[in-house]
Amino acid sequence: MLLSFQETVRALAETLVSQEWGHDVSPQISERVALYVLATHARMPDYLRVAFRFLTLLFDASSLLFRGKPFHRLSFAQRVAQIAWWERSFLQFAASFIAFHRTFTTFGFYSEVFGRDFVRRGRHDPD
Repeated sequence: MLLSFQETVRALAETLVSQEWGHDVSPQISERVALYVLATHARMPDYLRVAFRFLTLLFDASSLLFRGKPFHRLSFAQRVAQIAWWERSFLQFAASFIAFHRTFTTFGFYSEVFGRDFVRRGRHDPD
């Protein structure tokens, strides 16, 4: 299939993780962050879930006109450029869409990297 909701979320998560924390983050962590964002989406109320699915597919399709490929099939540099273009867009929904993904990618990354160690070391015990 040309457009893909799940592959677009995965590509967004991978790109945002690499942008924020460098290319040395393991692919397994990027995948788990993507799963976190997908799970967050699945828990949304219906009216938000449908809107975000539509926006995600619109985001995936928006590169077809200029690059001939959906977002999830672009190179890393092309993905970074498209994310930046949406962040700077005069259309508020575009910037908000990227802010949503950046926020939940950050939550997912920190939960993945620090959450398990924090619990394992016994520092998560309630007082």
